[in-house]
Amino acid sequence: MTMVDDSNRVAGFLLTWPGGPIPRELLEDVLRPLGDLAGIPRWERYALDSPPIFGEEVEDGATVNYQVIARRSGGKMILVGVAGLVEHVVDKGHLARIRPALRRVPVAVDALIRDIAERPGDFAISYAHGRSPGFGARMRSVSYYGDDISEASLFRESLPLLVFSTCGLRRVARGSEIMKFGSDGSVSFRLDSRRRASEVERVLSYLRDNGYLRAVPTASPNRNGCELEGF
Repeated sequence: MTMVDDSNRVAGFLLTWPGGPIPRELLEDVLRPLGDLAGIPRWERYALDSPPIFGEEVEDGATVNYQVIARRSGGKMILVGVAGLVEHVVDKGHLARIRPALRRVPVAVDALIRDIAERPGDFAISYAHGRSPGFGARMRSVSYYGDDISEASLFRESLPLLVFSTCGLRRVARGSEIMKFGSDGSVSFRLDSRRRASEVERVLSYLRDNGYLRAVPTASPNRNGCELEGF
């Protein structure tokens, strides 16, 4: 049973490895390599044969063939699959055996949203979710959706009242939402074409270049403690 269709929306995490640049062999030691995604270079497919993780019904002793997709870049990596899969394999499954341990790369989502609202650029905010700490249990959180929500007066008026933890970005000039990401390093996006993969990489480069990635120190840190090779 295969649990990932490459055209589906994928979810996972932006990860870093304190040991330095992430070699392919680090993943091949715990996952079965399947080659690159068709037509999308540098995005690698791996198989994970495992007892059912999500309660799938299988014959006694049978395993499920899950697929994960990795895009390595220096000491960082995007690792995605069906929703919930990557969290399991990193925290409890095969990748939990890697030493030193893989770590999630926090993203300064709140600062990013406020910066875009104040100084619009190439990307527009298509989704924002934030806590509302000033209202207690009466209103715990608020979510906004739209093509460019930072230009909406309601959103701008609410900025002082919220602390944002999740964001979606799209190109200002054209197109649909490219990806969502959270302050905990979680990511989700569609991976159905080479163009879409390139757009995801551009978003990650934007986050890196503007200091929104908060990674653990690597062998060659920049001023934010993040390695700069690739994205």
